[in-house]
Amino acid sequence: MCNDRQLPSDVETLAAVKSRNEIRKQSGLSLVEPLQELDRLHKLRDQHAFERWMQSPLRYRVEQKLLMRVRRRAKNPSWEPTGILSGGGWAFHIALVKQMRKLRERLD
Repeated sequence: MCNDRQLPSDVETLAAVKSRNEIRKQSGLSLVEPLQELDRLHKLRDQHAFERWMQSPLRYRVEQKLLMRVRRRAKNPSWEPTGILSGGGWAFHIALVKQMRKLRERLD
């Protein structure tokens, strides 16, 4: 297994799909497309990489800049992102994730 949080490598995935397809064929089930499994694995790797990116010190800096922007717009220097239903905490988190995704695309 590769070292990406115990996710299998592409070769291991293809071998597993091949063995599962043999069993599925004997059982009369439809076969699994190897490319779909590889795509799923690559999306999972990207998701894990983004989660690690969100834990980086850069997140703190982006969060502080976004917090200052929201406070300036609201004209409330002590505003804190709290609550889910009020739109404060959850909306702030979504905006932070969106900003981090933009930054990651720009830097890659």
